[in-house]
Amino acid sequence: MYFTNINNPELNKYHGILTNNFTITLTDILHKTNGEYDNKLFKIEEIITDKIYKIYPIFNTLEITSSNPTDKILENRCIIAQKQTKETRITFRSNNGPVYDCVDYGSYYEIGDSLTDAQFNAIVQLIRNNITLTDNIRVKNGTINGEYGKYTFDIDSTTIVDNGILITDETLSNLGTVELTDPELSYSTYTLYLTVYSMENANIMTDETTSDITTTTLEIELTENTPVNIPFNTLDKSTIVGFDARIDIKQDKPIIIIPEE
Repeated sequence: MYFTNINNPELNKYHGILTNNFTITLTDILHKTNGEYDNKLFKIEEIITDKIYKIYPIFNTLEITSSNPTDKILENRCIIAQKQTKETRITFRSNNGPVYDCVDYGSYYEIGDSLTDAQFNAIVQLIRNNITLTDNIRVKNGTINGEYGKYTFDIDSTTIVDNGILITDETLSNLGTVELTDPELSYSTYTLYLTVYSMENANIMTDETTSDITTTTLEIELTENTPVNIPFNTLDKSTIVGFDARIDIKQDKPIIIIPEE
């Protein structure tokens, strides 16, 4: 990734990353320096002078809302904003988490800008340090083709029920394995997360049955081309390991690259 360019195959995996939730005022979006819009997060077209603007976010987000009911949001890709006496706040959401005020984290670059090796490598390092990619999979016996690798499960000798793997004597005597092959991202840690369901305080009553289901997480770091045991032996009998799982990929392993002279 270092000393390459934005078309590097590994960097391509990050092109669709969503921004964190944030809110910003229309005044901050339309701020100018020496008569030019200076907010690098947006492309701005002035439709009616000092009144109507077409605003394009230059980042990925799932939902855009405006505190001004007269504003129009076009497919969460463009905002038709009307400047009013009362301040407008525009909010960008990518998840159900909290929304923070927009903070100027540092320098932003425009399309067509040239970067030095040091500037480019600093962006690569920022991505590697702060962004985790995820493969969401459904566990089954055999090979699963994920977006960032292949994951082969050997759970054929465990006790399979409709919604997962039941921890029984059979499961405990035939621990399953998972193997990572063909990882898309080098110098990375692939970690599998399985959800474990247990039932407590089950009550059988005349008219209804109620139960308290608790969940915990089973975490397994994967090793390329090596089957890794799934530690079913750490779980209590009668618990169930669900089929729905995720694999987090963090590019946290050091890389030493010497550029060619």
